[in-house]
Amino acid sequence: MRRTSEYLHFTPGKPWLEILILFISDLLGFCVTFGLVSFVRYFILRTNVEALLDPQVIRTILFVMSSSIILLAARGLYPGWGRTSVVELKQIIGALTLAYVLISVVIFVQGASVQFSRSVFLGSWFFAVLTLPVSRFLIRKLVATSPWWGDPVVVIGEQNGIERVVNLLFSCPRLGLRPVAGLALDCEKPIPVKQSRVLMIPWSPEIQKCYQERGIQTNILAISPSTFRLEYPKIFRQVELNFNKTVFIIQDEIYGSMWAEPVDIAGQPALISHHSLLNPMIRFIKQLSDYVLLLIVTPPALILSILIAIWIKLDSPGPVVYTQERIGRNGKPFQVYKFRTMVENASEVLGQILDNDPAAREEWEKYHKLNDDARVTRAGKWIRRLSLDELPQFINILRGEMSLIGPRPLVQAEIDQMGEAAHLVLRVRPGLTGWWQVMGRNNISFEDRTKLDVYYVSNWSLWLDLFIFIKTFWVLIFELGGK
Repeated sequence: MRRTSEYLHFTPGKPWLEILILFISDLLGFCVTFGLVSFVRYFILRTNVEALLDPQVIRTILFVMSSSIILLAARGLYPGWGRTSVVELKQIIGALTLAYVLISVVIFVQGASVQFSRSVFLGSWFFAVLTLPVSRFLIRKLVATSPWWGDPVVVIGEQNGIERVVNLLFSCPRLGLRPVAGLALDCEKPIPVKQSRVLMIPWSPEIQKCYQERGIQTNILAISPSTFRLEYPKIFRQVELNFNKTVFIIQDEIYGSMWAEPVDIAGQPALISHHSLLNPMIRFIKQLSDYVLLLIVTPPALILSILIAIWIKLDSPGPVVYTQERIGRNGKPFQVYKFRTMVENASEVLGQILDNDPAAREEWEKYHKLNDDARVTRAGKWIRRLSLDELPQFINILRGEMSLIGPRPLVQAEIDQMGEAAHLVLRVRPGLTGWWQVMGRNNISFEDRTKLDVYYVSNWSLWLDLFIFIKTFWVLIFELGGK
């Protein structure tokens, strides 16, 4: 047991501190919310300063804050481990909206006996659904890599699966599922997991019991349950009976896992998933939401486009906007509009680069991009860095060829390389921004970008689009600050 104990050193979680941090984050979000409401009331509605401290205003603020926090807690959002950003966004907005609906019912029932500020009440909901998610996302970004953050878990499976799952969890610390060890079913001695600080240990009843006695009640299966049950039946039973919570990792199946619904079929648990974007009514709703978001961003985008056009014209000879052929929905080709960021003879220059530089050819074949591209102009480097070269694609959106949010527009060569996945991706309109842009940007391979596009089509919801819309600005701001 002395040798076993050497493997059991890990930093325990601090759930009380995590809950306190998120609680303070929500309070700060409400402070910003009411600050914005006060700004609107004072500068736009011309309310006098004394009215900002009116008892009605203070009563409204306290009632809204307390009700919202109670419902956030009821949804399990303190601390809310195991939720993706999109699911957390949906649950925060849902809890806030429900709190305001319940308060509205109270106001209606009580009538004149309870006095509330209508402008504070309505304005605070509008700003709260923006500030609370942003404050939470910022907090998770700042502290999610701390060694005490999250629920410590063990990953159980075969070596390759454990390595994959451990590295996935470390790449997404905001989930709060912190792997402290891998319990391997197919190894005979402890070995380190590559690219992580986790040790892979041969599974045994004793080692599992030791981890559980130290407070670990969650395990993650890095092996399919059916394979686990069939090939390791005794171990499967030990795991099934002794952990409070088990997380099943889906491997490479393509289906709507984010919104999969559990269902019982004659006592057999199963999941029902939907490719929502293949439903004509859902596609109509998505297109309508695209136009709503487009109305919000068009005025500033138009001003910015004029400034960019002038910059491009002054920086290098050639047209301001150019077109490229892309393959759209149902395999229909269309011309996509972009700001020019390269020299005029870009195709010839690319051919020379790939012929003379084997490393550049290998990079092009893997990513379909070059990190240090000699074809890019001085203005083009900044325009690309902020993804502003795609602003003219608003024209494609208005023409119905693209969506504001969706899979990336493809060329024919990429479709041939994608294989079967292309049949799913091409059933929806490509987007100006999308899941792969906000989750990976330029740092992922073509294969991983394809997986992200398939994931988006399989898991679409209005919440996912709203998250991508917000995250697009977030990514641009952090990339600008980080380079």
